[in-house]
Amino acid sequence: MGLRTGSFLSILVLVMGCRPPEVVPDAGDQPMDAAVADVDAGPDAGTAVDAGLDASVVDAGPVYDAGPTECPTCNTLSWVTSGTPSRPRNHHFSCIVEVDAGTFLFAMGGVELDGVLNDVDQYSLAANGEIFATDASVPPMLVAAGGMSGAVVSNTIVLAGGMTSTRVTNSAYRATVQADGSLSAWQATGNTLHQRMHSGAFSIGNDMYVIGGFNHPTVWDDVVKTTKQPDGTFSPWTTVGTMPGPRSHFSITRIDRFVYLAGGLDQSAFINPPTLTSVLRGHIAADGTMGEWTEMTALPVPLATHGSFEWNGYLYVGGGINSTSQESGVWRARVQSNYSLSAWEQVASLPQARGHVHQFPQYRTHVYSIGGALDFNLNSTSHIEVGTFQ
Repeated sequence: MGLRTGSFLSILVLVMGCRPPEVVPDAGDQPMDAAVADVDAGPDAGTAVDAGLDASVVDAGPVYDAGPTECPTCNTLSWVTSGTPSRPRNHHFSCIVEVDAGTFLFAMGGVELDGVLNDVDQYSLAANGEIFATDASVPPMLVAAGGMSGAVVSNTIVLAGGMTSTRVTNSAYRATVQADGSLSAWQATGNTLHQRMHSGAFSIGNDMYVIGGFNHPTVWDDVVKTTKQPDGTFSPWTTVGTMPGPRSHFSITRIDRFVYLAGGLDQSAFINPPTLTSVLRGHIAADGTMGEWTEMTALPVPLATHGSFEWNGYLYVGGGINSTSQESGVWRARVQSNYSLSAWEQVASLPQARGHVHQFPQYRTHVYSIGGALDFNLNSTSHIEVGTFQ
């Protein structure tokens, strides 16, 4: 079993009356002056945050093409609960990594009730999407944490920030999935310049980005980046942009060189702020900086601690917490040729309403949602929901 220590505190729950944890700087904490990214209308029909570039240049931007998929005509989503359960957890990170030995689904860290977890569960995936437990001995995380963000960078899983049993951290850690499917020991991977949790992360090529997050009373608006080097190490984290405003608890999906942030909070969770419906789209420039933030079509309901993913020309969002309770709904919006979003429509709901399910890992025609909080006391489900497109 994984480590369960201390009280995770209700900083992770969107309720009032919580006492924030003592802010204890990590050894690697560094001051940071957030760089100001160019913000402009961007190549779409959305509402620009600030018209900072020549519109004629923007109009000459890339054209979205959903490209080949496992099943280009499969757009009907249905869900079943896998016969292989998860360890109950929420506030965790989940991902899929494909190597020579096969395709593996991972779930790591997170929370169950008042315990913080450091265990890592590994499952193998069959070609038909079925989940099988493995008997592999998987190295635990170096530090038990929940509420961290993460991404896969060429078979290396990188986790950033999160809440330990005592404080919000700025530390990052990594472990690599080897060709035989085994996971290497975890190593420290620098710090993300701010103590943060409930940030968003994504990768593109050898780069990993972390955006926003919060450490009460501050909600961050910065974008930081690290790059995997040829020897497998990672460069120091550097600031490469800012959002139009602070945000945490959002979902994040990269589509080509555009990144979509949906919902979340723009104030500390301690003050029980309104949950957002707004959707932002940012652009990754050739030099690796991020800017050109543009308002997209708003969500039909306010959401936080949910997940999102792209499939076959649509951006999907689902699960999480709405203004009053855990959410089971799933919605999608078509990604237009200019990377704007159509109106949202509701599709098949998750079998269980739950919050703090931040990722929807994908494999072939399948998408997975692991665990999650069933209530505001952080009671977790052991369900792994498997979505299939037909």
